[in-house]
Amino acid sequence: MKAKRALLIVFLTFISINCFSSSYDSLFFDDLKKFFFKEVGFELKGNFYTEWKKKDGPYIILFASPINRVKSSRYNNNRGRTEDFEHQNEMEYNEKYFSFFNYKTYGEASCELSTGLVSYNKEEQCFTVFHELMHNLSRQLHLSLPYDYEEALADVIGNYGSVLFARLTNKVDSVIVMKQIKINEELYKGFNYYIEMINNNPDNYKFYLYSCQALVNTLLETAGTFQHDRFNYEVNTAYLLKNSNYCKQYFYLKDMLLKQKSIFDFLELIKKEYQETFTQSEKPIQVPDTALNLPTPEWYNMINGWK
Repeated sequence: MKAKRALLIVFLTFISINCFSSSYDSLFFDDLKKFFFKEVGFELKGNFYTEWKKKDGPYIILFASPINRVKSSRYNNNRGRTEDFEHQNEMEYNEKYFSFFNYKTYGEASCELSTGLVSYNKEEQCFTVFHELMHNLSRQLHLSLPYDYEEALADVIGNYGSVLFARLTNKVDSVIVMKQIKINEELYKGFNYYIEMINNNPDNYKFYLYSCQALVNTLLETAGTFQHDRFNYEVNTAYLLKNSNYCKQYFYLKDMLLKQKSIFDFLELIKKEYQETFTQSEKPIQVPDTALNLPTPEWYNMINGWK
């Protein structure tokens, strides 16, 4: 009986993958890659979004934080990805003092296709592809960015690269893209606020976690599948720790991007400061004074017109 059930599961998985494969729009992914390479002024080496994951399903990443503070702990294993983590934390770690968060994602710098990724709408795929390609660009250009800068940078490029792609190609819906960005940025504003409040008032951490949960629930009421997959979890300090890697530097880098004439010019500033020279994890990005005095670029005026 068990052997028959196992064969049935394998068969259904095979059928599922093939169904998604047949509906997978390879031309759309090719368009995204070509657009990204053009905007950043660099053609990446690699076979991006052409191969399917051998083992379908999300990657799982474990985060751990003190229960009343948003702070990295020795229990973190950000690079480990295995379904075993889902059961491991209850056995190995003291949950009286730490909170844990198992983050599941179909986005990964290996840029493999999966049934989860191709099930997203094109606007969500657009963000994911640009985000992950930005990680690959960082590696191929040898940018030594702190982790929280790189993740925030990938989100900024994912969001505003999607805006440009929508505006210049009409291959995704600009209204949906802007809605995604608005939800994303409202969440990040909230995360930054509640992380600061919890760390400054650890005795009241439960109140701030409850308030943050209410914010997440409200904002996700109109969100798409991707943002539910990304943010729809129970809020605890480990959840906020994971998201701090994306939200802490996000608005600084967004403002820096929007003062430039193009994504290429923005990345040139990043390259000058971080290419093969970075040594200290807390070193801030130094923006030339001339960059801060540039007039609002025309492409950003177009973006503002959609809001």
